[in-house]
Amino acid sequence: MKFLYYFALTALTLSLIVGILSLVNIDVSDYIPFIWVLHIGIFVVLFPVLFYLYNNPLYEETDNFESSGRISINLMPYISNAPRKLLLITICLIIVGFCISGASMNSMHGSPNYVNGSYVLEDHGEFIKKITEIEFHKAKANELGIFTGLWITFYSIGFLLLDQIVIYEQSENENE
Repeated sequence: MKFLYYFALTALTLSLIVGILSLVNIDVSDYIPFIWVLHIGIFVVLFPVLFYLYNNPLYEETDNFESSGRISINLMPYISNAPRKLLLITICLIIVGFCISGASMNSMHGSPNYVNGSYVLEDHGEFIKKITEIEFHKAKANELGIFTGLWITFYSIGFLLLDQIVIYEQSENENE
């Protein structure tokens, strides 16, 4: 889990950097096309964490259950037992993530696309207008900003949970 802990921290940091750059209209995906791998990284972090927490409840008050084929994991004990500073940072990061996504969505007026040698703005496949290359990259940065806000939110939650797991595993190792 320690690897996932550092992976989540790195991905969170990269997401924050990309989010801030998208706010100033820098299209990071133009320079680093594989930046979209961060989207898949959310699942790489959260699935193992949730699977671990479901199978290894760290706190007595955790009430995981399965009913009618749905699995439920009570995350409140992990959140309430988290260090206050980390909880505050996580809440701030979630707010920042929503702000980045909201600001990017607000300045979007369609999806940028490159069709037949020209840059265009489309809405659900319908042509809106022809745009310049600068406007194209600005729109791509906004598009990326929407996703980075979500990445920041999910990575910060994953990091908070991983912090609890790492602390728990360290205390278990010391008790042995």
